[in-house]
Amino acid sequence: MFVLRKIGLSLLALLAVVPSLAETGKVLMRIDGKEVTDTELEAYYSRSPVRSRETPQRYFNHFLFFKLKVADALSMGWDTLPEFKQQYHVLSGEMLKPVLVKRQEMKAFFQHQYQEEKSRLLTNTWVRTEFLTLPLSQHPAKAEEDQAQSLMDSAYVALQNGMTFSELTSRYVSQKPQLKSGTMWMPLVGLVPELAERLQNLDEGVVSRPFYSPVGMHIVRLLDRKDGRDFRDTYPMLQAYCDRRLDGVPVLNEDLYQAWKDGSSDYPASVESTLQWVRDGLLAAWWDARLGTDKHIQPKPGELENYFKEHKEEYAWDLPHFKGAVIHCQNRKAASKIKKKLKKLPLSEWEKVLSQEAIRDSVYHAELETGLFQIGKNPYVDKLAFKCGSYLPHAELPYTFVLGKRLKKGPEEYQDVLDAVMTDYCEAQKESEILALKRKFKVEINQDVLKTVNCDGSN
Repeated sequence: MFVLRKIGLSLLALLAVVPSLAETGKVLMRIDGKEVTDTELEAYYSRSPVRSRETPQRYFNHFLFFKLKVADALSMGWDTLPEFKQQYHVLSGEMLKPVLVKRQEMKAFFQHQYQEEKSRLLTNTWVRTEFLTLPLSQHPAKAEEDQAQSLMDSAYVALQNGMTFSELTSRYVSQKPQLKSGTMWMPLVGLVPELAERLQNLDEGVVSRPFYSPVGMHIVRLLDRKDGRDFRDTYPMLQAYCDRRLDGVPVLNEDLYQAWKDGSSDYPASVESTLQWVRDGLLAAWWDARLGTDKHIQPKPGELENYFKEHKEEYAWDLPHFKGAVIHCQNRKAASKIKKKLKKLPLSEWEKVLSQEAIRDSVYHAELETGLFQIGKNPYVDKLAFKCGSYLPHAELPYTFVLGKRLKKGPEEYQDVLDAVMTDYCEAQKESEILALKRKFKVEINQDVLKTVNCDGSN
Protein backbone atom coordinates (compact mmCIF):
# COMPACT_ATOMS: atom_id res chain seq x y z
CA MET A 1 0.00 0.00 0.00
CA PHE A 2 1.40 3.35 -0.99
CA VAL A 3 0.79 7.05 -0.49
CA LEU A 4 -2.05 8.25 -2.69
CA ARG A 5 -1.18 11.20 -4.92
CA LYS A 6 -3.45 13.38 -6.98
CA ILE A 7 -5.25 11.54 -9.77
CA GLY A 8 -7.91 14.11 -10.58
CA LEU A 9 -10.49 16.43 -9.08
CA SER A 10 -13.32 13.91 -9.16
CA LEU A 11 -11.29 11.21 -7.42
CA LEU A 12 -9.90 13.50 -4.74
CA ALA A 13 -13.33 14.91 -3.94
CA LEU A 14 -14.70 11.40 -3.88
CA LEU A 15 -12.13 10.01 -1.45
CA ALA A 16 -12.55 12.95 0.91
CA VAL A 17 -16.19 12.08 1.56
CA VAL A 18 -16.07 8.29 1.74
CA PRO A 19 -16.91 7.95 5.48
CA SER A 20 -20.38 9.52 5.12
CA LEU A 21 -21.43 7.43 2.14
CA ALA A 22 -22.39 4.40 4.20
CA GLU A 23 -25.57 6.22 5.21
CA THR A 24 -28.77 5.36 3.40
CA GLY A 25 -30.87 8.02 1.75
CA LYS A 26 -33.68 8.75 -0.66
CA VAL A 27 -33.37 7.69 -4.28
CA LEU A 28 -32.21 10.78 -6.15
CA MET A 29 -31.92 9.20 -9.59
CA ARG A 30 -31.53 5.98 -11.54
CA ILE A 31 -29.02 5.37 -14.33
CA ASP A 32 -30.15 2.38 -16.38
CA GLY A 33 -32.08 1.29 -13.29
CA LYS A 34 -29.17 1.58 -10.84
CA GLU A 35 -30.17 3.72 -7.85
CA VAL A 36 -28.18 6.72 -6.62
CA THR A 37 -29.14 8.35 -3.30
CA ASP A 38 -29.30 11.97 -2.18
CA THR A 39 -26.71 11.32 0.57
CA GLU A 40 -24.09 10.68 -2.12
CA LEU A 41 -24.75 14.08 -3.69
CA GLU A 42 -24.79 15.82 -0.31
CA ALA A 43 -21.46 14.33 0.70
CA TYR A 44 -19.96 15.12 -2.70
CA TYR A 45 -21.12 18.73 -2.61
CA SER A 46 -20.01 19.35 1.00
CA ARG A 47 -16.32 18.93 0.03
CA SER A 48 -16.52 20.35 -3.49
CA PRO A 49 -14.15 23.16 -4.55
CA VAL A 50 -17.03 24.79 -6.47
CA ARG A 51 -19.33 24.76 -3.44
CA SER A 52 -18.88 28.46 -2.71
CA ARG A 53 -20.11 29.57 -6.13
CA GLU A 54 -22.74 27.00 -7.09
CA THR A 55 -26.04 25.84 -5.62
CA PRO A 56 -26.49 22.11 -4.90
CA GLN A 57 -28.96 21.93 -7.76
CA ARG A 58 -26.38 23.35 -10.20
CA TYR A 59 -23.64 21.17 -8.77
CA PHE A 60 -25.90 18.21 -9.46
CA ASN A 61 -24.77 18.44 -13.11
CA HIS A 62 -21.16 17.79 -12.03
CA PHE A 63 -22.30 14.85 -9.93
CA LEU A 64 -24.48 13.45 -12.72
CA PHE A 65 -21.57 13.70 -15.15
CA PHE A 66 -19.40 11.75 -12.72
CA LYS A 67 -22.00 9.00 -12.38
CA LEU A 68 -22.48 8.79 -16.15
CA LYS A 69 -18.73 8.44 -16.69
CA VAL A 70 -18.68 5.56 -14.21
CA ALA A 71 -21.61 3.88 -15.99
CA ASP A 72 -19.89 4.32 -19.36
CA ALA A 73 -16.60 2.89 -18.08
CA LEU A 74 -18.42 -0.11 -16.60
CA SER A 75 -20.30 -0.69 -19.85
CA MET A 76 -16.93 -1.00 -21.63
CA GLY A 77 -15.65 -3.47 -19.06
CA TRP A 78 -12.74 -1.35 -17.87
CA ASP A 79 -13.16 -2.66 -14.30
CA THR A 80 -12.13 -6.13 -15.56
CA LEU A 81 -8.83 -5.03 -17.13
CA PRO A 82 -5.63 -6.21 -15.34
CA GLU A 83 -4.15 -2.69 -15.21
CA PHE A 84 -7.34 -1.29 -13.69
CA LYS A 85 -7.49 -4.11 -11.13
CA GLN A 86 -3.90 -3.41 -10.11
CA GLN A 87 -4.53 0.31 -9.68
CA TYR A 88 -7.75 -0.34 -7.78
CA HIS A 89 -5.99 -2.78 -5.46
CA VAL A 90 -3.35 -0.18 -4.56
CA LEU A 91 -5.85 2.64 -4.03
CA SER A 92 -8.30 0.53 -2.05
CA GLY A 93 -5.49 -0.64 0.23
CA GLU A 94 -4.48 2.97 0.85
CA MET A 95 -8.04 3.97 1.70
CA LEU A 96 -8.51 0.95 3.98
CA LYS A 97 -5.39 1.67 6.02
CA PRO A 98 -7.33 3.32 8.86
CA VAL A 99 -9.30 0.08 9.38
CA LEU A 100 -6.62 -2.43 8.33
CA VAL A 101 -4.15 -1.16 10.95
CA LYS A 102 -4.96 -0.56 14.61
CA ARG A 103 -3.62 2.98 14.74
CA GLN A 104 -3.88 3.35 18.50
CA GLU A 105 -1.43 0.45 18.92
CA MET A 106 0.93 1.48 16.10
CA LYS A 107 3.20 3.90 17.97
CA ALA A 108 3.70 1.45 20.85
CA PHE A 109 4.65 -1.21 18.31
CA PHE A 110 7.15 1.13 16.67
CA GLN A 111 8.64 2.04 20.08
CA HIS A 112 9.09 -1.65 20.82
CA GLN A 113 10.76 -2.25 17.44
CA TYR A 114 13.06 0.73 17.99
CA GLN A 115 14.14 -0.42 21.45
CA GLU A 116 14.91 -3.91 20.15
CA GLU A 117 17.09 -2.52 17.37
CA LYS A 118 18.38 0.59 19.18
CA SER A 119 22.03 -0.42 19.47
CA ARG A 120 22.22 -1.30 15.79
CA LEU A 121 20.31 1.79 14.69
CA LEU A 122 22.55 4.16 16.65
CA THR A 123 25.87 2.76 15.47
CA ASN A 124 25.32 2.20 11.75
CA THR A 125 25.70 4.75 8.98
CA TRP A 126 22.40 6.39 8.06
CA VAL A 127 21.58 8.20 4.84
CA ARG A 128 18.85 10.72 4.17
CA THR A 129 17.53 10.20 0.66
CA GLU A 130 14.96 11.52 -1.73
CA PHE A 131 13.62 8.64 -3.75
CA LEU A 132 11.31 7.56 -6.54
CA THR A 133 10.39 3.87 -6.56
CA LEU A 134 8.34 1.86 -9.04
CA PRO A 135 7.61 -1.59 -7.52
CA LEU A 136 7.74 -4.55 -9.92
CA SER A 137 6.70 -8.16 -9.56
CA GLN A 138 9.41 -10.67 -8.69
CA HIS A 139 9.60 -11.97 -12.26
CA PRO A 140 8.23 -9.19 -14.49
CA ALA A 141 7.34 -9.85 -18.11
CA LYS A 142 9.54 -8.13 -20.66
CA ALA A 143 6.71 -5.73 -21.59
CA GLU A 144 6.31 -4.69 -17.93
CA GLU A 145 10.07 -4.25 -17.56
CA ASP A 146 10.35 -2.19 -20.76
CA GLN A 147 7.46 0.04 -19.70
CA ALA A 148 9.05 0.61 -16.28
CA GLN A 149 12.42 1.41 -17.84
CA SER A 150 10.83 3.92 -20.23
CA LEU A 151 8.92 5.67 -17.45
CA MET A 152 11.92 5.89 -15.11
CA ASP A 153 14.22 7.09 -17.90
CA SER A 154 11.70 9.86 -18.61
CA ALA A 155 11.55 10.67 -14.89
CA TYR A 156 15.35 10.87 -14.68
CA VAL A 157 15.48 13.41 -17.54
CA ALA A 158 12.72 15.46 -15.86
CA LEU A 159 14.67 15.47 -12.56
CA GLN A 160 17.77 16.66 -14.38
CA ASN A 161 15.68 19.52 -15.77
CA GLY A 162 14.53 20.69 -12.34
CA MET A 163 11.29 18.79 -11.66
CA THR A 164 10.86 17.56 -8.07
CA PHE A 165 10.32 13.96 -7.00
CA SER A 166 6.81 14.69 -5.71
CA GLU A 167 5.86 16.50 -8.95
CA LEU A 168 6.95 13.44 -10.91
CA THR A 169 4.82 11.17 -8.76
CA SER A 170 1.80 13.40 -9.39
CA ARG A 171 2.50 13.37 -13.14
CA TYR A 172 2.69 9.58 -13.45
CA VAL A 173 0.34 8.33 -10.71
CA SER A 174 -2.67 7.95 -13.05
CA GLN A 175 -0.54 5.52 -15.08
CA LYS A 176 1.21 3.87 -12.13
CA PRO A 177 -0.60 4.35 -8.78
CA GLN A 178 2.02 2.13 -7.10
CA LEU A 179 4.72 4.71 -7.88
CA LYS A 180 5.92 6.35 -4.67
CA SER A 181 8.32 9.09 -3.64
CA GLY A 182 9.48 10.61 -0.40
CA THR A 183 12.34 11.72 1.81
CA MET A 184 13.58 9.42 4.56
CA TRP A 185 16.49 8.55 6.86
CA MET A 186 17.51 4.89 6.37
CA PRO A 187 20.36 2.70 7.71
CA LEU A 188 22.62 1.45 4.94
CA VAL A 189 22.91 -1.93 6.64
CA GLY A 190 19.17 -2.49 6.43
CA LEU A 191 18.80 -1.83 2.70
CA VAL A 192 18.83 -4.30 -0.16
CA PRO A 193 22.42 -4.59 -1.48
CA GLU A 194 21.69 -2.84 -4.79
CA LEU A 195 20.29 0.23 -3.03
CA ALA A 196 22.92 0.28 -0.27
CA GLU A 197 25.76 0.07 -2.81
CA ARG A 198 24.32 2.86 -4.93
CA LEU A 199 23.93 5.19 -1.92
CA GLN A 200 27.35 4.27 -0.54
CA ASN A 201 29.00 5.54 -3.73
CA LEU A 202 26.69 8.48 -4.46
CA ASP A 203 27.84 12.05 -3.82
CA GLU A 204 25.51 14.34 -1.88
CA GLY A 205 22.99 16.16 -4.07
CA VAL A 206 23.50 13.88 -7.07
CA VAL A 207 20.53 12.08 -8.68
CA SER A 208 21.24 8.46 -9.58
CA ARG A 209 20.34 6.93 -12.90
CA PRO A 210 17.42 4.45 -12.74
CA PHE A 211 18.50 1.08 -11.34
CA TYR A 212 16.93 -2.25 -10.40
CA SER A 213 16.62 -4.02 -7.07
CA PRO A 214 14.56 -7.08 -6.04
CA VAL A 215 11.64 -4.78 -5.21
CA GLY A 216 11.55 -2.71 -8.41
CA MET A 217 13.20 0.28 -10.07
CA HIS A 218 14.59 3.27 -8.20
CA ILE A 219 15.98 6.75 -8.64
CA VAL A 220 17.59 8.27 -5.55
CA ARG A 221 19.23 11.50 -4.49
CA LEU A 222 21.55 11.47 -1.47
CA LEU A 223 20.79 14.43 0.79
CA ASP A 224 22.83 13.70 3.93
CA ARG A 225 24.92 11.01 5.65
CA LYS A 226 25.32 10.56 9.44
CA ASP A 227 26.00 7.95 12.11
CA GLY A 228 22.95 6.86 14.10
CA ARG A 229 19.43 8.33 14.25
CA ASP A 230 16.92 8.68 17.08
CA PHE A 231 13.33 7.42 17.22
CA ARG A 232 11.88 10.55 15.57
CA ASP A 233 14.05 10.03 12.50
CA THR A 234 13.44 6.29 12.32
CA TYR A 235 9.64 6.56 12.60
CA PRO A 236 9.01 6.99 8.81
CA MET A 237 11.27 4.01 8.11
CA LEU A 238 9.41 1.86 10.63
CA GLN A 239 6.12 2.96 9.10
CA ALA A 240 7.34 2.06 5.60
CA TYR A 241 8.50 -1.31 6.93
CA CYS A 242 5.04 -1.89 8.39
CA ASP A 243 3.45 -1.04 5.02
CA ARG A 244 5.69 -3.53 3.21
CA ARG A 245 5.30 -6.34 5.75
CA LEU A 246 1.70 -5.99 6.87
CA ASP A 247 1.08 -9.70 7.16
CA GLY A 248 3.86 -9.93 9.74
CA VAL A 249 2.80 -6.97 11.90
CA PRO A 250 0.87 -7.67 15.12
CA VAL A 251 -1.18 -4.45 14.95
CA LEU A 252 -2.96 -5.63 11.80
CA ASN A 253 -6.66 -6.46 11.51
CA GLU A 254 -5.85 -9.90 10.06
CA ASP A 255 -9.35 -10.85 8.84
CA LEU A 256 -9.92 -7.58 7.01
CA TYR A 257 -6.40 -7.56 5.58
CA GLN A 258 -6.79 -11.09 4.23
CA ALA A 259 -10.13 -10.17 2.65
CA TRP A 260 -8.53 -7.17 0.94
CA LYS A 261 -5.51 -9.19 -0.16
CA ASP A 262 -7.71 -11.94 -1.65
CA GLY A 263 -10.03 -9.47 -3.39
CA SER A 264 -12.98 -10.69 -1.34
CA SER A 265 -16.39 -9.02 -1.45
CA ASP A 266 -17.22 -9.97 2.13
CA TYR A 267 -16.81 -6.68 4.01
CA PRO A 268 -18.80 -4.63 6.54
CA ALA A 269 -21.21 -2.15 4.93
CA SER A 270 -18.99 0.88 5.65
CA VAL A 271 -16.01 -0.81 4.01
CA GLU A 272 -18.11 -1.88 1.03
CA SER A 273 -19.10 1.76 0.54
CA THR A 274 -15.48 2.88 0.67
CA LEU A 275 -14.39 0.33 -1.91
CA GLN A 276 -17.30 1.11 -4.24
CA TRP A 277 -16.43 4.79 -4.26
CA VAL A 278 -12.72 4.17 -4.74
CA ARG A 279 -13.61 2.00 -7.73
CA ASP A 280 -16.01 4.60 -9.14
CA GLY A 281 -13.49 7.41 -8.68
CA LEU A 282 -10.81 5.45 -10.50
CA LEU A 283 -13.23 4.57 -13.32
CA ALA A 284 -14.11 8.25 -13.72
CA ALA A 285 -10.41 9.17 -13.77
CA TRP A 286 -9.83 6.56 -16.50
CA TRP A 287 -12.76 7.97 -18.48
CA ASP A 288 -11.35 11.51 -18.20
CA ALA A 289 -7.91 10.36 -19.33
CA ARG A 290 -9.18 8.37 -22.31
CA LEU A 291 -12.39 10.03 -23.49
CA GLY A 292 -12.85 13.34 -21.69
CA THR A 293 -11.97 16.80 -22.91
CA ASP A 294 -11.35 18.14 -19.38
CA LYS A 295 -9.75 21.58 -18.93
CA HIS A 296 -6.58 20.59 -20.76
CA ILE A 297 -8.40 20.83 -24.07
CA GLN A 298 -6.69 22.87 -26.77
CA PRO A 299 -9.36 24.75 -28.74
CA LYS A 300 -8.86 24.95 -32.49
CA PRO A 301 -7.96 28.37 -33.97
CA GLY A 302 -10.95 30.69 -33.84
CA GLU A 303 -13.08 28.54 -31.51
CA LEU A 304 -12.60 30.69 -28.40
CA GLU A 305 -13.19 33.86 -30.39
CA ASN A 306 -16.40 32.46 -31.87
CA TYR A 307 -17.57 31.26 -28.47
CA PHE A 308 -16.95 34.72 -27.02
CA LYS A 309 -18.88 36.44 -29.81
CA GLU A 310 -21.85 34.09 -29.35
CA HIS A 311 -21.95 34.71 -25.59
CA LYS A 312 -20.57 38.25 -25.39
CA GLU A 313 -23.49 39.57 -23.36
CA GLU A 314 -22.62 37.11 -20.58
CA TYR A 315 -19.33 38.91 -20.00
CA ALA A 316 -20.78 42.40 -19.56
CA TRP A 317 -19.44 44.34 -16.57
CA ASP A 318 -21.34 46.00 -13.77
CA LEU A 319 -18.51 48.55 -13.39
CA PRO A 320 -16.39 50.27 -16.08
CA HIS A 321 -12.86 49.05 -16.83
CA PHE A 322 -9.75 50.62 -18.31
CA LYS A 323 -7.73 48.65 -20.85
CA GLY A 324 -4.14 49.75 -21.34
CA ALA A 325 -1.20 50.58 -19.11
CA VAL A 326 -0.17 52.62 -16.10
CA ILE A 327 3.25 54.08 -16.98
CA HIS A 328 5.70 55.68 -14.54
CA CYS A 329 8.47 57.72 -16.17
CA GLN A 330 10.87 60.61 -15.48
CA ASN A 331 8.88 63.68 -16.56
CA ARG A 332 6.29 65.11 -18.97
CA LYS A 333 8.81 65.22 -21.85
CA ALA A 334 9.59 61.52 -21.40
CA ALA A 335 5.85 60.77 -21.27
CA SER A 336 5.31 62.53 -24.58
CA LYS A 337 8.03 60.49 -26.28
CA ILE A 338 6.76 57.23 -24.80
CA LYS A 339 3.18 57.93 -25.95
CA LYS A 340 4.39 58.65 -29.47
CA LYS A 341 6.43 55.45 -29.52
CA LEU A 342 3.65 53.18 -28.24
CA LYS A 343 0.35 54.55 -29.50
CA LYS A 344 0.35 52.63 -32.81
CA LEU A 345 1.66 49.36 -31.36
CA PRO A 346 -0.42 46.53 -29.84
CA LEU A 347 -0.61 46.53 -26.05
CA SER A 348 1.19 43.18 -25.86
CA GLU A 349 4.38 44.75 -27.30
CA TRP A 350 4.60 47.89 -25.17
CA GLU A 351 6.81 46.55 -22.38
CA LYS A 352 9.24 44.84 -24.77
CA VAL A 353 9.57 47.93 -26.98
CA LEU A 354 10.22 50.27 -24.05
CA SER A 355 12.84 47.92 -22.61
CA GLN A 356 14.68 47.92 -25.94
CA GLU A 357 14.42 51.69 -26.37
CA ALA A 358 15.66 52.35 -22.83
CA ILE A 359 18.97 50.67 -23.71
CA ARG A 360 19.46 53.18 -26.50
CA ASP A 361 18.05 56.27 -24.76
CA SER A 362 17.47 56.63 -21.00
CA VAL A 363 14.48 58.92 -21.60
CA TYR A 364 12.48 55.74 -22.29
CA HIS A 365 13.30 54.31 -18.88
CA ALA A 366 9.89 53.54 -17.37
CA GLU A 367 7.83 51.04 -15.39
CA LEU A 368 4.61 49.64 -16.88
CA GLU A 369 1.63 47.80 -15.49
CA THR A 370 -0.56 46.56 -18.33
CA GLY A 371 -3.94 44.86 -18.43
CA LEU A 372 -7.58 45.42 -17.54
CA PHE A 373 -8.29 47.63 -14.54
CA GLN A 374 -11.71 47.81 -12.91
CA ILE A 375 -12.61 51.16 -11.41
CA GLY A 376 -11.76 51.17 -7.72
CA LYS A 377 -8.90 48.66 -8.05
CA ASN A 378 -5.95 50.87 -9.00
CA PRO A 379 -5.47 54.42 -7.63
CA TYR A 380 -3.54 55.61 -10.72
CA VAL A 381 -6.26 54.41 -13.09
CA ASP A 382 -8.99 55.82 -10.85
CA LYS A 383 -7.44 59.29 -10.85
CA LEU A 384 -6.07 59.50 -14.41
CA ALA A 385 -8.67 57.52 -16.37
CA PHE A 386 -11.85 57.93 -14.28
CA LYS A 387 -11.06 61.29 -12.57
CA CYS A 388 -11.68 60.14 -9.02
CA GLY A 389 -9.56 59.46 -5.94
CA SER A 390 -5.86 60.24 -5.51
CA TYR A 391 -2.49 58.52 -5.54
CA LEU A 392 1.04 58.82 -4.22
CA PRO A 393 3.72 59.49 -6.88
CA HIS A 394 6.21 56.74 -7.69
CA ALA A 395 9.36 57.24 -5.59
CA GLU A 396 11.88 56.95 -8.46
CA LEU A 397 9.76 57.78 -11.52
CA PRO A 398 7.55 60.66 -10.38
CA TYR A 399 5.56 61.32 -13.57
CA THR A 400 2.68 58.88 -14.10
CA PHE A 401 0.21 58.67 -16.96
CA VAL A 402 -2.15 56.09 -18.44
CA LEU A 403 -2.33 54.99 -22.05
CA GLY A 404 -5.32 53.07 -23.37
CA LYS A 405 -9.10 53.43 -23.28
CA ARG A 406 -12.10 53.07 -21.03
CA LEU A 407 -14.47 50.16 -21.60
CA LYS A 408 -17.88 50.83 -20.11
CA LYS A 409 -20.08 47.92 -21.23
CA GLY A 410 -17.75 44.95 -21.41
CA PRO A 411 -14.63 43.40 -22.93
CA GLU A 412 -13.68 44.10 -26.54
CA GLU A 413 -12.22 40.68 -27.32
CA TYR A 414 -12.00 37.27 -25.74
CA GLN A 415 -8.39 37.84 -24.61
CA ASP A 416 -9.74 40.50 -22.20
CA VAL A 417 -11.50 37.75 -20.23
CA LEU A 418 -9.54 34.73 -21.44
CA ASP A 419 -9.70 32.69 -18.21
CA ALA A 420 -13.48 33.07 -17.94
CA VAL A 421 -14.03 32.29 -21.64
CA MET A 422 -11.78 29.23 -21.46
CA THR A 423 -13.57 27.93 -18.36
CA ASP A 424 -17.00 28.44 -19.93
CA TYR A 425 -15.87 26.91 -23.23
CA CYS A 426 -14.65 23.78 -21.43
CA GLU A 427 -17.90 23.60 -19.48
CA ALA A 428 -19.79 23.76 -22.78
CA GLN A 429 -17.70 20.86 -24.09
CA LYS A 430 -18.56 18.91 -20.95
CA GLU A 431 -22.24 19.66 -21.45
CA SER A 432 -21.94 18.10 -24.91
CA GLU A 433 -20.35 15.03 -23.34
CA ILE A 434 -23.14 14.82 -20.75
CA LEU A 435 -25.79 15.00 -23.48
CA ALA A 436 -24.06 12.21 -25.40
CA LEU A 437 -23.96 10.04 -22.27
CA LYS A 438 -27.60 10.83 -21.47
CA ARG A 439 -28.51 9.52 -24.90
CA LYS A 440 -26.54 6.35 -24.18
CA PHE A 441 -28.02 5.65 -20.75
CA LYS A 442 -31.55 5.97 -19.40
CA VAL A 443 -31.45 8.66 -16.69
CA GLU A 444 -34.41 9.13 -14.33
CA ILE A 445 -34.12 12.08 -11.91
CA ASN A 446 -36.41 12.55 -8.91
CA GLN A 447 -36.81 16.34 -8.98
CA ASP A 448 -38.72 16.38 -5.68
CA VAL A 449 -35.77 14.75 -3.88
CA LEU A 450 -33.26 17.00 -5.66
CA LYS A 451 -35.06 20.09 -4.34
CA THR A 452 -34.64 18.86 -0.76
CA VAL A 453 -30.94 18.02 -0.93
CA ASN A 454 -29.19 19.27 2.22
CA CYS A 455 -25.83 20.69 1.24
CA ASP A 456 -24.96 22.79 4.28
CA GLY A 457 -21.68 20.96 4.84
CA SER A 458 -22.94 19.22 7.98
CA ASN A 459 -22.44 15.72 6.62
